[in-house]
Order: sequence, then C-alpha cells, then structure tokens
Amino acid sequence: MKKQISVLLLALCLILALTLFTACGKTPKPADETTAPVTEAPTEETTEAPEEATAEPVSIPTAEGGQAVQAYDVSFYLPETLTPNEWNGMLGVYDFYTGEYTGSRASGMDFALAVSDESNAGGDLEAYAIEDSRSQSGLEATPEKVELNGSTWIRLSSGDKNNYYAIFNGGLYEIESRCGGEVRENYDEAVAMLEATLFLYDAED
Repeated sequence: MKKQISVLLLALCLILALTLFTACGKTPKPADETTAPVTEAPTEETTEAPEEATAEPVSIPTAEGGQAVQAYDVSFYLPETLTPNEWNGMLGVYDFYTGEYTGSRASGMDFALAVSDESNAGGDLEAYAIEDSRSQSGLEATPEKVELNGSTWIRLSSGDKNNYYAIFNGGLYEIESRCGGEVRENYDEAVAMLEATLFLYDAED
C-alpha cells in the first residue's frame, strides 16, 4: 500500500514538474514591432494678411509767403501783404485787401469769400454766377469752367476782376476779386496764388 502511495506521489510530482516546465518554456509572443510611421502634420504656410488700404490723408495745397484762408470746406492762400478784415467770419464772409478800407471798398486790391447754402444758386450755378458778377462787381464776362486742384469752378474774368463760383458739400462758395488801385503785377500774383491753392475738401474728415 505504501509503495502504491509512493508511486502515486512520484507520478503527481512528475506531472507537476512537467506542467511547470511547459508553462516556463512558453515565451510570450513578441509585440508587433511594425507600427505605422509617425508622420508630422503638414505645416500650413502662414502668410501675413495684406494690410488694409488706408486713404491717403488730404494734402491741402500751400504757398510760400502766403497766408492761409480756411473756411467751411474751402482753403486757399493769399499774399501776406493783404490785410484780413476785422469782421471776417461773420455771416460767412471773409475779406482781404490792400490799402485802406473806406466805405464799402478797399483802396487797393480786394478778395472776398462768401459761403452760403447751395439753394441760393437756384439749381443753376452758371446763371447765378453771371447775375451775381454783374450785380455785385459789375463784371460782364462769359463764364468758363476751370479745374482747380481737383474741383470744378465757374470763373468769370475781365482782366482786372476775377470771380469764382462752386457748389460743394451743400455749400455755395463765391470768391470775388478786383485789382482796384493796386499795382497790376501784385494783383496778378495774388490771383495766381489763389488759383494754385484753391481747394475744396470735406473739413469733417
């Protein structure tokens, strides 16, 4: 009986040893080393957004040796030799002259700017310019359209008198000038400076 038990125990030991050997002999299956290659995401080329176009600042014409006249939406220069009227700005009227101011006229040359509502022209600027020039300065002339620094003006000229009319931004702009008792050369220089710098622009921009 003891012999049988010993044989049985021996058999069990062999089976256990065989099981352990089998278990230890098994090697784990190696992990699949073939993995998909890592690819970097394509980098998008970053281009700077184009700068927004900005409007060029308004460049108001100037004149060396001149005085600036700016009222409402108009700007121009006149020689410094002209005296500004002490009442300038009242009722939209600006006056510059040489000599002495006696009564309603200056003894020298005179440049007067008047600004009012465009409705005063009655919808026909040319007809208004003709009538105004006749009644205000006795100027009989054929009106002509002239381009001055990007704006169209109606001009009436007779040599010793030059008047200008324009409508802009709801306003009626009138400039009347005369040589008077001034040296003609000085007056011509003043007219040339006026025309070279006469400029309409939106003053609120």
